[in-house]
Amino acid sequence: MNNNTFPGFPHPATDLVEYMCGIDFVVLATNKKLIVRHNTTDIEPFRQWLNSHGVEDITPEAGKAIIEIYTHIIK
Repeated sequence: MNNNTFPGFPHPATDLVEYMCGIDFVVLATNKKLIVRHNTTDIEPFRQWLNSHGVEDITPEAGKAIIEIYTHIIK
C-alpha cells in the first residue's frame, strides 16, 4: 500500500484536512474545500491511517455542535 493512499478511498492523505466519524462512515474535509464521505464496516484502520498523516479528528467537537443545534430545534 502506498502510504499516502488508503485502499478503496480515492483521495490521498495530503488532500485531507479534518474528519469526523459515524458508526459506519467517515466525513472528511479536503484542502480543496470539498466534503467527502467514506463508507466502511471497519473504521479503525482508516482512522489510524488518517491520524498517522496528521488529519485532524473533529468528531468530539462536531458531536457537541450537533447536540447544541438539535436541542435548540426541539425547544
